[in-house]
Amino acid sequence: MFLTYLQRSYPALWANLNLQRQDVLEGPIDFVILESIVTFLAGEITGNSSHVDRVWTFLPPLYTAYFTFLPLFSWAPPDLKASGVSNRALLMLA
Repeated sequence: MFLTYLQRSYPALWANLNLQRQDVLEGPIDFVILESIVTFLAGEITGNSSHVDRVWTFLPPLYTAYFTFLPLFSWAPPDLKASGVSNRALLMLA
C-alpha cells in the first residue's frame, strides 16, 4: 500500500529507488506504519509513552519469522520458493 502510494505520487523518486522486491516488502512496511500509528495513539491516549518498549520485545521476532518463512507462502516469488527456508534465519529465530 505505501509502496504503491510512493510509486504513484513520486514517479521520479520511484525510478531512482530501483526496488526489485517491492512485493516482499509491502507487508512489513504497511505493518510498521500501522504499528507506529497504534503505538503513538496508545501513548497519547494513556499518557504512558512506554508502549514502544512493550512492542519492541516482540517485533524483531515477528519480522524474523516473516522473512524466515517467506518462501513457504503461496504468493512468494518463485526464486525465493526455490531457495527454501534458510537455516541461518531459523537459527536467528530460535
